[in-house]
Amino acid sequence: MAGRLRRYTFYLVSGTCAFMFGVLSLALLDLVAPFVPAAGDASTSTAMGDLAFGVIGVVLIAPAFASQLRRGVGPAAMHQVAVVVVALAIAAVWSGEVIGVLGAMAVFLAWALVCALHPDRSEVLRRPQQLFPSRRMLGLAVVVAVPAWWYASVLAARGRAELPPEDSFAFVPSLWSALVAMLVATSLLAALAASKESGWRVPAWCVAVAALLFGFASAVRPDVPASGGRGWGLAAIAWSGAWLLAVRGARRAQAGRVR
Repeated sequence: MAGRLRRYTFYLVSGTCAFMFGVLSLALLDLVAPFVPAAGDASTSTAMGDLAFGVIGVVLIAPAFASQLRRGVGPAAMHQVAVVVVALAIAAVWSGEVIGVLGAMAVFLAWALVCALHPDRSEVLRRPQQLFPSRRMLGLAVVVAVPAWWYASVLAARGRAELPPEDSFAFVPSLWSALVAMLVATSLLAALAASKESGWRVPAWCVAVAALLFGFASAVRPDVPASGGRGWGLAAIAWSGAWLLAVRGARRAQAGRVR
């Protein structure tokens, strides 16, 4: 009875965390704001910042917690949340915006609570295991990491310089810090997915969606601050397509080895 109660509590907390970071945080609204004027002023100079907040909450955090509602999903999804925590902390320090540490702490506390209730806590807390590493996925992870970290360094410098535009809420990091966190998290999660530890498909799909959204937003809004522009936007879309093909190949290879 105690074990069943703990499992139900685990499911409840995981679902609550997914809803909190994906919906209650207004991340879903942020995600669509750059594209749908009815959801927000898509012409504002903070459009890319809205996108970054939305991607972090809806694409990189919420699915990882939601995946815990399914048994046997593997530890990679919880490792994904830990990676996002690291990315948020890096972005806060790199951009000179200490307020961002509070966001990292909030995600960390949610992650720690879910881990504490996790039925396979020892499996989740161990370091990622490379079972069938994909060379193609790892190569694509390296390819995306170079421009992502370079561009993150540019945006972090703008954040340290406190360049406009600033967010209207003093307790929310600027769009510079948000974009840095998104870029760093996406590149690190690509490497995590390439390790193909149990549950690797969750970060793999999240990475594809994050890259696609950034690419599409940059292509359609090339002139707003922090946009990658049409060139880099189309490159991000192409990379997302190549990544999905690599994921498909990795799935087939793993299925063949299991057989």
